[in-house]
Amino acid sequence: MMSLSRRNILKLLGGLAAGAAVSGCAVKVEDTTEDEPAPETPPAEAAPEAASEAAKPAAGAYKCSKCGYVYDPAKVDPPTPFADLPDDWKCPKCGAPKSRYKPVE
Repeated sequence: MMSLSRRNILKLLGGLAAGAAVSGCAVKVEDTTEDEPAPETPPAEAAPEAASEAAKPAAGAYKCSKCGYVYDPAKVDPPTPFADLPDDWKCPKCGAPKSRYKPVE
């Protein structure tokens, strides 16, 4: 059996309510939080350090000047330095050419 998150259930019910409104029926949708556990939050002192380390690209990273995609050689498999990419390589997000990339400082 597949379990649905609260958000997906509300989207589904909202869609049903919209369809019912078109057909002239009335549907009542209630938002309850009885069965949903509270989200876990990381310790306050560890969160800023972890977030800044995760957001910071590794040395040798390049950023697309068109869409902002960051090519980080440490996050691709196999790890490939930007300079070793073929000249016809394109941005995986927007298709911009390799020449549109600038080093991340």
